[in-house]
Amino acid sequence: MRTALTAFSLFAFAAVAPAGQPAACDYSPVTDPVAAYLQTRPNVGGVGLRVVQRGFVLHEQYWRTFNENTSIPVASATKLLSGIAIMTLVDDGLIDLDAPVSTYLPIEFPAGTLKGSMTVRQMFSHTAGLPGQSQFISDNTITLEEAVRRIGAQTPLIAPPGTEINYGGVSMHVAGRVAEVVTGQSWVALFNERVATPLALTGTAYDGLGVPTNPRIAGGARSSVEDFSHVLEMLANGGVYEGVQVLSAQAVQTILADQTNGAAVGSLPDGVDLYLGYGIGNWIELRDATSNAPLEFTSPGAFGTTPWVNPALGLYGIFLVQDQLAQVDDITDDIRDFSRSFAQPLVGDLNYDGFVTVGDIQGFVLALTNPAAYAFVNPGCNILAADVNGDGVVSVGDIGAFVAGLTG
Repeated sequence: MRTALTAFSLFAFAAVAPAGQPAACDYSPVTDPVAAYLQTRPNVGGVGLRVVQRGFVLHEQYWRTFNENTSIPVASATKLLSGIAIMTLVDDGLIDLDAPVSTYLPIEFPAGTLKGSMTVRQMFSHTAGLPGQSQFISDNTITLEEAVRRIGAQTPLIAPPGTEINYGGVSMHVAGRVAEVVTGQSWVALFNERVATPLALTGTAYDGLGVPTNPRIAGGARSSVEDFSHVLEMLANGGVYEGVQVLSAQAVQTILADQTNGAAVGSLPDGVDLYLGYGIGNWIELRDATSNAPLEFTSPGAFGTTPWVNPALGLYGIFLVQDQLAQVDDITDDIRDFSRSFAQPLVGDLNYDGFVTVGDIQGFVLALTNPAAYAFVNPGCNILAADVNGDGVVSVGDIGAFVAGLTG
């Protein structure tokens, strides 16, 4: 998982192309290595890839037996799914991210104790002070309730809550039990009701690592390219999917903000070369070099599946595979970087100054008489620079959409 600083000079203005419009971006520079990788991994079932910007599919491709509905275990990509479920409870006032866990689980984590002071915010940002691993989170012979009871009684803190980042799944397991207590539902039931149903997830469940009597909150889900695309679309759209408000805009901002509060780095997973922060169930991968604002976020799993979202660009993608993250990490990093190279140019920026302003109006007049002169925002990708209303053609209707965008 490569991390780096980046700076963008972007104006939030872009066309919304029809979903499912045929993509024409030449991704061969970063997808040819996928085929080369598979030649060395004959036992890998396949790979799925979809990259989308504001409804326009920049690239979609499948290898071997995979298709858009192939559902496989996604390991720690589960953390993002679980974080969304938790934030629906925050939206509904059932969980306070900063309340001590003793508020919800007073027997397992008594008030007045250090462990009892952990918060759900800390649990979902790896700063609660619990170790990363425990035999209780992977024991399918017990329930989530029993697992958390044993964590409370038998798993000591390795740091005071809020002081260190120690990556893993134990603290998220505790938060999952909090969710069960405040809803009176099992984790599986509340996830299905609050996340799977409104997002139309038909191939996502917490049985990726076995029967979910003790669902692994931080790593036990399976999912598909199609399903994860729905999740990422919702985040890119400020919490809305197909007209349904799944999360509040504030909840999305919380998920995609650094929640570690300056905690020291204790232990991170292999492959994190530069740590830039962690939100609710996802890594911050890029920050603006000037403002330091987080820009791009990922939640990669140990088996290689990597979802990412860049809300400022309306860009998201999912690379689905079941192997080892180290085998594909460089490939997914290159795909993310390459995707930004397509997404950065602005639809409507017809004088190519990096902004969409009234100065581009002359370009629209010229585009109507000579569309070919303003055909693409960049070579190899079928996005019409003057097609602001996203109907696939350059016409007078685009001038109205352009002016509305400037004044809206």
